Amino acid sequence: MRLQLKPKEFSTEIIDLHAALP
Repeated sequence: MRLQLKPKEFSTEIIDLHAALP
């Protein structure tokens, strides 16, 4: 998981992470 992101991009990563969870 990429942590060095801008706030908006980080939020997208979190959303994608939760979407990938069962």
